[in-house]
Amino acid sequence: RCSCGGPVGLFCEMAAASSPEGNRLCDICAQPSDAFALGECDHPICYRCSVRMRGLCGEKHCPVCREDLQQVVFVEDVRPFVQVGALKSMPGDRKLGIRFENRSLQKAMRALFDITCPQCPERDSGVTFSQLRDHMKRAHLLYYCDICEKNLRLFPVERKAYSRSELARHRRVGDEDDTSYRGHPLCEFCQERYMDDDALLIHLRKNHFWCHFCEKCGGQEYYA
Repeated sequence: RCSCGGPVGLFCEMAAASSPEGNRLCDICAQPSDAFALGECDHPICYRCSVRMRGLCGEKHCPVCREDLQQVVFVEDVRPFVQVGALKSMPGDRKLGIRFENRSLQKAMRALFDITCPQCPERDSGVTFSQLRDHMKRAHLLYYCDICEKNLRLFPVERKAYSRSELARHRRVGDEDDTSYRGHPLCEFCQERYMDDDALLIHLRKNHFWCHFCEKCGGQEYYA
């Protein structure tokens, strides 16, 4: 059954929440969007969440009901999947399993993967992220966090660049504009930082020692 209580495959009117501006809200990220991905299960999610799952995470299931969706279609007007029309006549991306109702939606999807300099967008976008990182460092004295780069599955445009002092703060205590993030925790033995507390714990368990007796009493002391 659907998360709303209705049977899977029934178009869910309960999911049709809208923002004050009138745009429909995505059930996954709760952000307004003007384009959505539809699958046979009729659980629409915004095109960004769909591309993130299929393109960055390699997952092709519905995040609501977990049904396997080898193909979805991007549409501007959300409606039941059976009313979309002939998918074979639509432009598509075979690798990601996506069909597009029109060319503008295909262009919007491709724009998510564009690698451009946020400081000089007129610069040629046909570069790798490694080349962009070098350019940002040389031309603008801005740096990307290597820990976030390795662990967060983000579109290039979503990655944040920092000055030296901002990067040091980001790694140590987090960003001023994001109070939910408190920096990358430090291993006191190796003097290396890790993505989060879970990653640090895995490192400590694998590379350092701990007292089994203290652990049973609720303590978590580690030793070199």
